[in-house]
Amino acid sequence: MSNPLNMGLVGLIVFLVYKIVRGRKEPVGPVPDPPLPKMKKQDFTLEQLCEYDGTGPEGRVLLAVNGRVFDVTRGKNFYGPS
Repeated sequence: MSNPLNMGLVGLIVFLVYKIVRGRKEPVGPVPDPPLPKMKKQDFTLEQLCEYDGTGPEGRVLLAVNGRVFDVTRGKNFYGPS
């Protein structure tokens, strides 16, 4: 064990085990919002759809493409108002 190569390898193994164990801690940060309940299928007028731009009380964002409405709330930072 007096070989410098062996000492270096032991040191590397100890360092890697430390990084693995240290990396398992819970991340500290903001708690994500709970998921919103699914909306029932319905038709929307343009005025009704404009209410779901991410600024309402729920924060829900809806997007309509070719007559189909999609709930894109998870990407509200991308799809929400600028």
